[in-house]
Amino acid sequence: MTPEKLTPAETLGAGLIARPALTEGLVPVGTFTMEHIRDGEVIHSETFKNLVTTEGKNAMLDKFLGLGSAYAGIFLGLHTTVGNAASTYAAPSPQVESTVSSRVAPSFSAASAGSKGTSSAASFSITGTATIIGAFCVLGPAGTGTAGNTASGGILLSTGSFSGSRAVVNLDTINVTWSLAL
Repeated sequence: MTPEKLTPAETLGAGLIARPALTEGLVPVGTFTMEHIRDGEVIHSETFKNLVTTEGKNAMLDKFLGLGSAYAGIFLGLHTTVGNAASTYAAPSPQVESTVSSRVAPSFSAASAGSKGTSSAASFSITGTATIIGAFCVLGPAGTGTAGNTASGGILLSTGSFSGSRAVVNLDTINVTWSLAL
C-alpha cells in the first residue's frame, strides 16, 4: 500500500482549516415570555425573541467599557406598535406604548451562563381595551418608570412583538418575563 502524498498547496490548505482564528461575536439576544390571563384562566402564552436596539447596544458598551454609573431603574412595558433597531427612548417611533397599563419594574436573578433574566414575571394589570402587540425594556433614571415618559434620559434597550396581536380588556393581566443573553 502506498501512503498518500499531499502537494505543498494541499498541506497549506489543510493547516488553515485545522487552525482557524479564535474569534467570538458578542450578539445580545433578548427573549420575552408572555401569558395573557382573563378571568383567572391563561388564554394565550408564548415565548418570542426581541430586538436589542442600537441605542441599547451603545448603552451597554458605554456603561461596561466606559465605566459609567449604573442606571437607577429598569422597566418593562407593553406596546401597540413595535419599534425597530433605530428606535430610541426619546424618539421611540414607530413604537407606541400602550395606555392601558403601567410600566413594571422587574426583579432579576444573578447572571449565569452568559444570560440574565427576571426572577419572576412582571404583571401588567390592564385598565381598558386595547390591542397589544408586544413588550419592551427601558433603563434610566427614576422617571423612566412612568408610562409614556420619553423625556427622562432613558434608554430603549429592547423591543419585541408577539406572534400575533392580543386584544385585551379591562381586568385582564399580561405576565411577562424577560432575559438577555450575550
